[in-house]
Amino acid sequence: MIIEYEGGGPTPGRIWHVLGTYGEGHFKMLAEQGHPYLLLILGDASEDQRASLSTAGIPFVVLPERPAFDLTSHGYVEAGTLRERLPMPVMLDRGEIAADAVDEAVLSGIPASAIVTVDGEPVAHDGALEISSAMPATYHVHVECWPHLPFAADITAS
Repeated sequence: MIIEYEGGGPTPGRIWHVLGTYGEGHFKMLAEQGHPYLLLILGDASEDQRASLSTAGIPFVVLPERPAFDLTSHGYVEAGTLRERLPMPVMLDRGEIAADAVDEAVLSGIPASAIVTVDGEPVAHDGALEISSAMPATYHVHVECWPHLPFAADITAS
């Protein structure tokens, strides 16, 4: 199986394409196009196979079995190794607050480089975010910080 992934940009290592079957021409095509890729060998590979791939300059990783996670949504490639994206290290202390402009919900543990939005609008944070409201409403909070999995929660002010 061939895993194609992003080499740079805001999401380096993000897997964007998985080829379950392939021919020898795929490696040449990928090299010509400049797309970073990784050959995923499931099971075992002999020393001869490993040497042949290394000599050909084909990046590969050998795993005993297919990972338990979905490769495109929960996987990424880092330093030639397949990794699983981890949950965002944030905590929301509560999902309901009083609509009195005083009561607040606190989102903490936000990574410094994270992009936080409330109802789709970016908001500044310093690793934590306090959310209060004078109006009854439900606010959708979303946190993105590659390579963590996105975090989303609703906070209801009533």
